[in-house]
Amino acid sequence: GRAPYVARFFALIVRGGRFGEASFSADRSTLIDRHQPSTNANTKTKTNTNTNTNCIMVKIDVKPFATLSGTGKDDVSTGVEARMDHNDLRLSVRASDAVARGGSLTDGLSFQARKDGHFSFAYDVGNDAPTLTFLSSARLGDKDVHLKYTHEVKGKGNSLQGKVHVDDKNTATVGWNLHGFDAPNYKQFNVRWHYQHDDKWSVEPSYDFGTEAFAARVNHHLDDDNKLSAHYDAHANTGSLEWTNHSIGGPGALRVSATSSLSDDGLKQMPTISASKVFDMEL
Repeated sequence: GRAPYVARFFALIVRGGRFGEASFSADRSTLIDRHQPSTNANTKTKTNTNTNTNCIMVKIDVKPFATLSGTGKDDVSTGVEARMDHNDLRLSVRASDAVARGGSLTDGLSFQARKDGHFSFAYDVGNDAPTLTFLSSARLGDKDVHLKYTHEVKGKGNSLQGKVHVDDKNTATVGWNLHGFDAPNYKQFNVRWHYQHDDKWSVEPSYDFGTEAFAARVNHHLDDDNKLSAHYDAHANTGSLEWTNHSIGGPGALRVSATSSLSDDGLKQMPTISASKVFDMEL
């Protein structure tokens, strides 16, 4: 009959259990597991049927990264970033090896909280510099315009950006640099166009009216696990090549990039090489 289950439910309340759905459903799953084994190998909740204690498994993405800009001992920098989801927020903490280079304990340390499609808040602890980003959308004619406003309290990254999907292959983005704003000026604007040729190729040219410089990125998907990107920046006079892989060392993204100055002297020097890898962990 149902009497044993009712008795167990009220026993949970006496021991401090909550009326919430989580407490009742967790106890109910314990009762079910006594009668039949679980076949779900990917469950995130492990239940001890003897003590009625639930162990919640938390998924954390850990991304170590390194940058090599030369052959000297001071030309190598490393760090790590950890990310996790809490309800509808993505939380992350990032730390570099600045402490080992003679910096303070807070140098290279930053935190971020983000809610997709709404906002993000980042705080650079070493520089005491917060950054706020707000996301919204507006209807213009028959198109949705995705809006993004970024404000760096101590930096120069104050901008408003609007992005619209023109059709299945084309996306246009217009940026308005608001740093040091005095009056509207066309040099405050930048434009970017993304063209998706097919499933494998895409091109993204851009132009900054302030620097009067052109930039472009070409992306090519080699297969389901590998992607190549080439980028050229006329203002910085640099070129870079990036390889992304999703199979080596697990499903997390492995990124390796090389960036070089395109000047005569820069081409004779070693390019700056960066590498990062995302690992999925459960605690």
